[in-house]
Amino acid sequence: MGLKKIGKALAAGDKTVEHLSRGLGDAIGSLGQNLVESQRIRHESARLREQQAFLTRFHAEEARRREETAHADFARAQRAAEHQAGLDTAAAELAQRHSLKREVHRAQCQVLMHEELQRLDTDHASTPFSYPPDRVRTDARTASRDLRRPVLLIAPFYSDSADNSVNDDRPTRFLLALHHAWDRQPWSQDMGRLTGVFRRPLRMLDVDLLTTRQVLGDVPTVLVFGEIEADHRLWLNVVGWHLLPSAPPSPARSPAVPSTDRHGEGEAFRVILPPLEIPNGAGPKGARERAAFRDAVAADALLVAELYAEWFHAAHGRAPSFHQRLPEAAADLCGAVAAGSAAMLDIAVEHGRMEPFEASLVQARVYLEGGHTDRALTLAHHCTEELRGCDTADAQLFLDRVRRTAAVLRDLGEDGEAAALTESARRTARDAILRRTKWGTE
Repeated sequence: MGLKKIGKALAAGDKTVEHLSRGLGDAIGSLGQNLVESQRIRHESARLREQQAFLTRFHAEEARRREETAHADFARAQRAAEHQAGLDTAAAELAQRHSLKREVHRAQCQVLMHEELQRLDTDHASTPFSYPPDRVRTDARTASRDLRRPVLLIAPFYSDSADNSVNDDRPTRFLLALHHAWDRQPWSQDMGRLTGVFRRPLRMLDVDLLTTRQVLGDVPTVLVFGEIEADHRLWLNVVGWHLLPSAPPSPARSPAVPSTDRHGEGEAFRVILPPLEIPNGAGPKGARERAAFRDAVAADALLVAELYAEWFHAAHGRAPSFHQRLPEAAADLCGAVAAGSAAMLDIAVEHGRMEPFEASLVQARVYLEGGHTDRALTLAHHCTEELRGCDTADAQLFLDRVRRTAAVLRDLGEDGEAAALTESARRTARDAILRRTKWGTE
């Protein structure tokens, strides 16, 4: 039915058509609502799809980020593990190297310690000293009063008829005689005696002497030792070293620069006395002869030892006097002893230990007392000439030197020259005194 027919029917009041029209209107209304709802559902579906797509993309992106983060964490963990492994390897290698070095160092220390112990054992077995070298040096310096006098050492005498064990173990035959002879000497204070230093004879002669000099260093030393040949002949040795003053520093070398001279080097003196026959008689008479022989050996040894001490003190500026104190048996040596001691005064002048004029005056007196009159006269004339042109500012010193020079001249038989020197010096001293007074200045 067309719409026009439906309209006409509605105008005619047809109920059926009315009902149909209402139903159609409802259907059309429902259809519109359905269309609206369908449109809404499509929109909702589109939004849901968009949301689902967004969530899908979000979850995919989140999964990607998590995967990248996981990969990055894994890479960092792998690098950290590799780095730690490298550190552990380096630490292990370093520890191994340190351990190896420590073992090598320990082995080297053990080798050095073993070598040092062997050296100490060898030194102890071969050393001639009774106790450690440091103590020997300290005791020697004490006995020398800090190098102001020589120290006297006495070593046991060596016999070539006995083996080393017998030489090392037996007591010396001459030690008591040397001790008692020393105690009776008027010049015993010129040296400091130090016995007991040696535990055996100097059987390794040159090596033992060198070792002794090296141990004592710069201590002025006089060493007495003997060698018994075939139990019949004795060779007596007296050695001295560091008896002269230390050399003053040269202009080219500052005093702060140490000398190249090492301990154990320097000037040394050695006297080997003519061999002495050892008495070998039996019975009481033979015993007395051997005792007298030991006393004679001690006297000879100490005579040379004191000569060394005299040289030491003269070279350090003390006037010699040993030639006047010689025992009667050695009186014939007065001239030789005086000449040697007077020569040491030249060394004292060279090292600034004595004034040249004083040394010449003392030398004149020593030469005179030793019988060398020509040398004494020459030096006395030299002193006279020096006094005639010297400074008289210290009148007392000037007159004292004049008096001593005149005494030497008179002892030499030069009375006239002595008197002339005395009179000239008296006038010179008087004029010098007057010049220092108010009357002398007017």
